Amino acid sequence: MNFNRSESVDSIGFCGGIWLLWCPNVVDFELLAKDGFGLSAAIKILDKPTSVESPVDF
Repeated sequence: MNFNRSESVDSIGFCGGIWLLWCPNVVDFELLAKDGFGLSAAIKILDKPTSVESPVDF
């Protein structure tokens, strides 16, 4: 898959950290909050992909 959107929270030392990748033609992603401990987001799977270049099996 060709992920062209991302959001991340850096790790602190050897603990934590997260990296989210998504395709906006497959999911609707809205970042609600982000801090040093994580992030909150609203994610909605779209009905069907709008791009023929990266088909997705649901």
